Parts: sequence; structure tokens; C-alpha cells
Amino acid sequence: MTDSERLVYSLSTILHDLPASIEILPGGIEEWPSNSPDGNKSPFLLFEGHLGVPHKTLYKLYLVANTMFTTARRQVQDHGALIASSIVILLLNSAHQTALNARKRLIILGKLDANKELVLTGTMISGNRECAKQSMIWAHRRWIFEQLYPPNPPSLPHAQLPLALVRNELRILAQSCELYPRNYYAWIHRSYCMQSIMDLVIATPSPAAEAILEEEYLSLLRWIDLHVSDYSAMHYLCLLVQRFSILQFSTPRLQSINPISLFDHAMSLLSSYPKHEALWMYVRTIIASVVLVDRAAMIARVKSSSEGGGTYALQLLAFIQSLSTD
Repeated sequence: MTDSERLVYSLSTILHDLPASIEILPGGIEEWPSNSPDGNKSPFLLFEGHLGVPHKTLYKLYLVANTMFTTARRQVQDHGALIASSIVILLLNSAHQTALNARKRLIILGKLDANKELVLTGTMISGNRECAKQSMIWAHRRWIFEQLYPPNPPSLPHAQLPLALVRNELRILAQSCELYPRNYYAWIHRSYCMQSIMDLVIATPSPAAEAILEEEYLSLLRWIDLHVSDYSAMHYLCLLVQRFSILQFSTPRLQSINPISLFDHAMSLLSSYPKHEALWMYVRTIIASVVLVDRAAMIARVKSSSEGGGTYALQLLAFIQSLSTD
């Protein structure tokens, strides 16, 4: 075994011990002196459970890990090399589908713990912008959900996720969207998690599940207030409110949420930020989702408020005109 291969195994061991955070640091190890009380893990930095991997070091190990991974895939019983090489590959390239598939097989074989895989990939997503934006890593998490919490009955399209897990997932999602703005794939994943909660509300009254839905709605309003260019968040919120209409809530606050209240929110933001295209699309999505009676009042309000919107306002008015001719 070469020194570089030993470092791949060493890094894998640290990662699978589930550090509190994982960060890819710019430059090389020589730029990051350390007096780590956790012991010398050179060329990695480990301080109070927080791991830093210099980018130059990781790139060199990535090349070694790729060779190890290719060899290990041909050797059916070499699970240790497959585990070590695949996680080092994913740390630099979390969209590496073959490495993700290898880890799925290892989970099925019982060689990897699915719960630990959730924790590890969640930590990677929370501290790595490039990881947070990749659709493959989010899909990997959903696959693990369905292994741990299969749909019941099987005809349901979503895993039945525990409420505590959903809350933790929302925390990871919030961090990922801060790391990578307008994170489309993270919002898709968030929709998946919320659908699991809604399935629970449909199946049986659940005040705890309703509390999560109410918190989600309020947090989304705050998020959009602070991120007026994030149309992915706006589209997700519109879908969430549409889904609320088919649920029977016991909470008065949830009963009062509807597209009209959402329209008021959108128009309030639009009056303050008329140059943001995402807000005009937000209004458009709401108008397209409502019944004709509510739509007429919304359209009248948009027409009276369209000055100053420029091209975006004209595009919305053209869309409204197309609705009236359908």
C-alpha cells in the first residue's frame, strides 16, 4: 500500500467517525498550521471534532481514490477499499453517480450503516457549496429515506419520515440554501420532505405535524422577504399552499392560509422591489393557481400596480391576457 492510499484510508476513517463539520479549505496544508488537541491528522486539520481538508491535498487524494475505486469494484470482497475510496471521491465530487451507487450497494449488503450515511452526507452538504448544489446527493438521501422508512402502504409515493428527522432535514436544507442561493434541487428535496408530513396529516390528525407545516409556511415567508430573487423558494411556497387546500387542519392559523393571503404577500414585496423578475413570476404563479373569481380581483390589482415594472410587468400582463383568451 502506498502512502497516498494510506491517506485515503485515514481520511475515510475520520469522515466515517462523523465529524461535527467538514470544510474544504483553500490552498495546501502548509498554509494551515495547527496545534490540534485531537492529535496530528496531517495533512488534515481536526479541531474539536471539526474537520478541514486542504483543497490541494484533497485533489491529490481524489486521483488516488479514483484508481482505488476502479480496482475495488472489480474485487467483489474488497469492501473496505470501496468504502474509503468512494467517500473521498464524493467529498470532492458529490455528483459522482457511480460512487453513490457503490455506497447504495454497500448499504444493501449491510457494509455501511444507512443512518450514519445520512449524518455524513448531511454534514458534507452543510459545509460544502459544491456539494449542496448537486441533485445526485439529494437523491441519494431520498433513497436512504426509503430504505429506512418505506412507504406504508407501498402505494404511497413518499417515505414516511419521523418528525424529528424532518426537522433536522429542514435545518440542513436551510444551511444549503444559504451556501448556494436559489438552490433548485434543495427546494425539490424540501418539497419531498413536506409531502411526507402532509401524508401523515391526511392519514391521522397530528398536531405535531401541523406545527411543522405552520412553521414551514412562516419560515418561507421570512425567507422570501430576505431573498427576493429566489424564485425556487417562491414556487415551492405556492405549491405548499395549494396542497394545504386539500388538507383538513385543526389549527386555525393553517385553515386561514390560502392563495389570496399569499398574493397579498407577493404584492407587498413587489411594491418595494419592482425590478426583481422573481417577484413578478411569484405573482404569476399565484394567479395561475386560483379559481376564476379570485383571479379577476388579483388581475385588477396587478394592472393597477404594474407601472414601474418595465419588461417584467409587460410579460405578466401578456400572460394575464393569455388567460382571458383561453
